[in-house]
Amino acid sequence: MKLAVALAAATLSLVAHDARACSCRPQSDSLGTAMVHSEAIFEGELIAIEPLEGCNPDRRDCVVRYRFRVFRAWRGISEPTVDLFRVVWSCDLSFERLGYHAILYAGRRRTYGEPFDETLHVTMCQRHAEGSEIGRDAKALGKPEYVPAPGAITIP
Repeated sequence: MKLAVALAAATLSLVAHDARACSCRPQSDSLGTAMVHSEAIFEGELIAIEPLEGCNPDRRDCVVRYRFRVFRAWRGISEPTVDLFRVVWSCDLSFERLGYHAILYAGRRRTYGEPFDETLHVTMCQRHAEGSEIGRDAKALGKPEYVPAPGAITIP
């Protein structure tokens, strides 16, 4: 019995430690702050999830590419698709399902070295608008700088 309690306590301390490592207030960026500090702002839908070659999710260096179809962009995007990268052990926002739809406020990664210098990422602490929040943010952002031409991308 004492062993079971000790194991449970040890497990909880590990979980608590992991949560603290990436803790932040959800949506901690106000819209104004996100608009000023984001290098790319776009509305998109997740169309592909691709663990990169050699990726083993149990290892700290696993990198996943998330490809989004762009519906409209207010900054930093001028193509019909955009890739976001996530290192599994990082505090980047994780997108788990195809079809995820949101306005994302992305920054550029400058810390992992080649080939990921300057790649876009969204951390769990950065603003992102989902569901009914999309219309609110889109209105505040105003006219987009880029809207893909109809048929610019087809989904297999």
